Amino acid sequence: MPVSQGLRARAHAVVQDLGAMARLAAQVPRAVGHCHPETIAVPPPAPSSRQSGPVRPTDTPVLLVHGYLNTEQCWTPLLRRLHRAGFHDTSCLRYNTLTTGIPQIAAALTDAARAAMDRTASGNVHLIGYSLGGLAVRYAVQHLGLDTGTRTAVTIATPHHGSPWARTAPGIAAAQMRPGSTLLTTLPDLPDLPDPPGLGDDHSVSWLLLYSDSDPVVPSASATAGRPARAVRIPGHGHLSLLASARTAQTVTAHLRRAETGAAAESRRCLLTAA
Repeated sequence: MPVSQGLRARAHAVVQDLGAMARLAAQVPRAVGHCHPETIAVPPPAPSSRQSGPVRPTDTPVLLVHGYLNTEQCWTPLLRRLHRAGFHDTSCLRYNTLTTGIPQIAAALTDAARAAMDRTASGNVHLIGYSLGGLAVRYAVQHLGLDTGTRTAVTIATPHHGSPWARTAPGIAAAQMRPGSTLLTTLPDLPDLPDPPGLGDDHSVSWLLLYSDSDPVVPSASATAGRPARAVRIPGHGHLSLLASARTAQTVTAHLRRAETGAAAESRRCLLTAA
């Protein structure tokens, strides 16, 4: 990308993030106003007669984990897309980003995911984490046994290798997001090559990492965790506006739908083989 074009893209991303910051400011009192993690169910709206073509729904639950100083309200654009794509069992984990550490967030996520799998009898779950929330997803999958049952794990603008901004940010989780922190060094490397979503054994998690090269908070090398084969670039967005991007919602939803399709095909293959 030419230098002038790159500068324009970054300037555009900054403007977008300024608008997103104004909206985020209204959420901060709620983000730091509760003590214990809790799961908020977000069902789809009632069907509209104007909706086109029925979409086959899936029983696989989707759990979303917000980022630093956010609340579950940040997921509205993505939830809208997920609901239209047939993902009707959607829940958001809410937690205090200043007083809760990443292992505690991950433990609450693990409990919520297992409860959702039991409730739906689906045996699987999709996990989506934004920024700090992506580290909670990764910790739950890699350290707390949530690799069993997790069909897809998606991280969006997540500081897998830390963020320099976290050096001055307050809170337990912020300290854990600093480059070289003890917590980050305990996370095993992600698999190097992409695998077919929905295929493989119960421990085969299909990872997807979304990032923007215009993100001033989480550098690309950190957001991709050194695994570019599993990463998708969403250009022209800053750290906050990336989550509201229509392309982000489209990419995440398509990844989950492919995983569902792959799992259904594998189930049919197993039935035919058994017969």
